[in-house]
Amino acid sequence: VMYRYSALVIKDDAGNFDLQEQTTTTPQRANYIQMGVNGKIQTGAVEHDLTFAVDRAWREREAAKKGSAVYNLGTGNIYTGILNQTAAPTTAYEEAMNNKTSIKGISLVDNITINKWDVLLGVHHHSANVKAYNLTTGRVSSSVDSSATTPTFALSYHPTKDTSVYASHAEYFDVGSVVSSSYKNAGEILPPAKTKQNEIGVKMQTGEFLNTFSYFEIRQANAIDVYEGTQKYRRIDGEQKNKGAEWAFTGTIGKKLELIGGFTYLDVRQSKTARGTNDGKRVDGMPYWTGTLGMVYRPTTDWSLIARMNYVGDSVINGGAIPVPSHTLFDLGATYRTTMGRTPVTLSAMVYNVTGKDYWN
Repeated sequence: VMYRYSALVIKDDAGNFDLQEQTTTTPQRANYIQMGVNGKIQTGAVEHDLTFAVDRAWREREAAKKGSAVYNLGTGNIYTGILNQTAAPTTAYEEAMNNKTSIKGISLVDNITINKWDVLLGVHHHSANVKAYNLTTGRVSSSVDSSATTPTFALSYHPTKDTSVYASHAEYFDVGSVVSSSYKNAGEILPPAKTKQNEIGVKMQTGEFLNTFSYFEIRQANAIDVYEGTQKYRRIDGEQKNKGAEWAFTGTIGKKLELIGGFTYLDVRQSKTARGTNDGKRVDGMPYWTGTLGMVYRPTTDWSLIARMNYVGDSVINGGAIPVPSHTLFDLGATYRTTMGRTPVTLSAMVYNVTGKDYWN
């Protein structure tokens, strides 16, 4: 039971909104189990670190038994802060099973070391089943089976003991889905949408600091509407392309001060959209620049004082029509290690956004 869409929707520039309540599909439970075996094998000068694993995941999600309902409770305005509430919230909620997802996986990974080279070779296979339920009868209304195999491999070279150069490729996927009745290919099972990531980088240990410089590109497949004449189909034919660079560092200054942080440049674009309408446009709410800088000062072995700065650059929303300004937030905290009787205890306190800055996110 929540605000409709979990938010208040502004209707006009005067800041008016409708006060609406919604019951929807939020209660869910998830379980996961994995078992495997790991061992090392030496073949001449080559060392293999092998891992074989199987895993299983389940998720159950419930919904309002009478379906998602919306209740009008009144109106309000963000500038005056006045609510004209005409009805009390409806809190009655009878749940029913909405959907169940079951995923089975198997993985094999070989981490190979030879002289100054490290090679990672891996393959992962998943098969998934998604069942949808009729909220009224409790019976299965549809069932979808899908599967995909994804590789992972990486190569790194250590020219010196303090430097490594690496390249990697990894793929991930989501479960498949059934095309709804509003499309020409209704009932077709779409294959899982894959995400492919490539990355190259350098890691350097300079004194007490470890620096990582990387460039990456991520291609995310997604389902879009595809038109053939006047007929509309739903297909895994869309794509979002993310590319960027990152500098991350961690290290110590003296014996009591630790620094950790990094800066990222990220260009997120819609590369394949329905009828090409949004091709090349930025994805809403994704800034080009983000960064963080944290300091941990340890005056004694028991005390740690923490200061952190988080920067989020400017971005756009509403298809690029509305600019969103950048913001910088500061956090402060402390931890204290002690004992209660014979039990070691760590007490932590953290204050977020200590300057009380207002910002769009």
